[in-house]
Amino acid sequence: MIFVDMMSPVGHVRINSFYLNSLWQEGDVLMIGRQLSKKFDGFNKVIIKDNSSSKFNRIFIAFQVICQLICKPGHKVCFLSYDLALMPIVMLILRVVNCQVFAFEHNTVPETNLKKVFQRASGKDLLHITYAKHISLVFDGLGLSSCVVDHPALTPERASTWPEVRYIESIKVKFDKVIYSPSGSVLWDDIQQMATKHPEHLFVFKGEPLTDETNIVSFRLIEGYLEMLLLCDAVYIPFDWRTKVSGPFYEAMALGKVVVLKDNEFGRFCKSRFPNNVEYCVAKINSNVMSKVDVLDYNNQVVSNLIKIFDVLVK
Repeated sequence: MIFVDMMSPVGHVRINSFYLNSLWQEGDVLMIGRQLSKKFDGFNKVIIKDNSSSKFNRIFIAFQVICQLICKPGHKVCFLSYDLALMPIVMLILRVVNCQVFAFEHNTVPETNLKKVFQRASGKDLLHITYAKHISLVFDGLGLSSCVVDHPALTPERASTWPEVRYIESIKVKFDKVIYSPSGSVLWDDIQQMATKHPEHLFVFKGEPLTDETNIVSFRLIEGYLEMLLLCDAVYIPFDWRTKVSGPFYEAMALGKVVVLKDNEFGRFCKSRFPNNVEYCVAKINSNVMSKVDVLDYNNQVVSNLIKIFDVLVK
């Protein structure tokens, strides 16, 4: 297998490490940008140029990837990330050298007309690996190949310092519950609306610091991310993306936390998969009946399903 991290996003280091550690076999190759390559010591690597917004740079990366893959005809190729605009050209070459190609879908799901054009141009022989059935249906609607695997549940790393957590610990006695919203994409209006409805709870979120809210505390950066997840009574993720899943949801679920989601496609999907960990309303939170998922068994099942998709034997 040749694993290609074409875009090399920093935020995907942990999930990509999980995939590589779980699926790696002798003879496999990882193509990755220079800056992130040090995060993957121990793997047989081919260093490619670091991704940037420059069109020339992105074209050069695609050229590097193509040159490497041409030398390995007939291999299976798994894109951990890819440049959607250049994927049609990459796929054209990979067809010539008879490669079987898979791609994990994060920010490349075709929810816009332009993305639909690029995805259709990439062809039906690219198997898109999605994290939810409603996302897979987007590809199915375009006549493209797709499958569904669960997003792994990965526990965040511990921080060396956590001053924000100590501050919340010092004031939480004034409130019934601590509700933590860890996603940077959460809108302020969602937090304010929920906090206004529930003045008895303390809401902590990532954003610009506030001075005039009595039950909302915000930080530009929360160093003790894991510690804050452990401290809180519930996690609030008012997630609106139709074509993405929320990494913080799976991190909270791995710790057995109740997660409050919106009653939308993602929320209903999570509720069907983890009924004891999902609520649509803060008022229904009962942190005393949390149901902790067996993370080891869950992640093993994720790997097992991927093995079936890749049809590889993991030692």
